Amino acid sequence: MGERKKALADYETALRLDPSNENAASGRRAMIAEIAKFGSEPLRAMNAASGNAASFDCATATREVEKVICADPQLGVLDRQIAETYERVLRAATARLAADLRKNQRDFLTTRNASFGRPGYDLKKVMKDRLQRLDAMAS
Repeated sequence: MGERKKALADYETALRLDPSNENAASGRRAMIAEIAKFGSEPLRAMNAASGNAASFDCATATREVEKVICADPQLGVLDRQIAETYERVLRAATARLAADLRKNQRDFLTTRNASFGRPGYDLKKVMKDRLQRLDAMAS
């Protein structure tokens, strides 16, 4: 549900109660990795109308690609992950690298918006590729 700090605390409580609980130990490890990757702040509340966690307000979406992202929960999560990872990389970047990263993100969005709907265009693949590139920059 995006409440990473609370989830980690719950796993730690479960382990205090039962130190041999493998599910809690595994969940704790996964949550620590997720916090390292995305931070501990909760996701912005999902858009109530669409049940989507997109990084933008789905109620004001005007582009067709945005409407599709809002209509598909998997795409909404990918969009949120791209936005969070981009922000994390941007915060850690030098001034010169930050300027290049901003331009790169604008180019990605411009290309995504212009290419969406063309035959053979795979929005999910494009978004997964973008997330993978941002993840590589974050490492």
